[in-house]
Amino acid sequence: MAGYEMLFLFLGFVFISVQAVPAPGRGALEGYCITSDDCKKGECCISFNTPRGKREALSPDLRKFVDGKCEQLGSVGDKCYVNPLSPGESGLFYDRCPCSSDINCNSDGIILPPIGLSGTCGVKECSQSDDCQNDECCVSKFRPIGKRSLDSANQLGICKPMGTTNSDCLVSNGSGRPKDRVFLHCPCGDAFTCRGIGIRDIPLGALGKCSFRRPFRGPFLP
Repeated sequence: MAGYEMLFLFLGFVFISVQAVPAPGRGALEGYCITSDDCKKGECCISFNTPRGKREALSPDLRKFVDGKCEQLGSVGDKCYVNPLSPGESGLFYDRCPCSSDINCNSDGIILPPIGLSGTCGVKECSQSDDCQNDECCVSKFRPIGKRSLDSANQLGICKPMGTTNSDCLVSNGSGRPKDRVFLHCPCGDAFTCRGIGIRDIPLGALGKCSFRRPFRGPFLP
């Protein structure tokens, strides 16, 4: 019987030890992370091992459970890197968070070794989609009011991401990256389709949401 008691005591000690390990982003480690998934929405995980020499005042006993600290994604005017580097772990960044998803990191022409090209978060103006990144299109800053205004040719646009699951879209824009500037929303990406939600915009037409395009299986396939 003593053997069973010793076994139960040992298992209880192991259980308590496991329970005592703090979880990233919670309790004493709130605001600290292993990847950006441990952070709140609108934040990323900045590595402790940054090449620029930042130090974190987290106690050594807690620091061994995490690899970085949660910081806010870049907003307009914040410094950024044009191509953010990761020190090997997905969702872990050096020195600065990327810009938030609706703005770009525009190069300021300064290279900061060994991380790379520095920039500033902000909207990027465009006249056509080729002025934007490969996963973006050029959306006009001009909001048409009537049919005649649809032909306005001298308006600049802003680079915005192509539509993915549940993104707003215009049914008339179809799918795939357009060459020319579009109105209101980027089309859905090639793997998605814009499905109407029963609401029409005047004069742009049916509004929709992007959803994953189901592959055609043919009449004889399940």
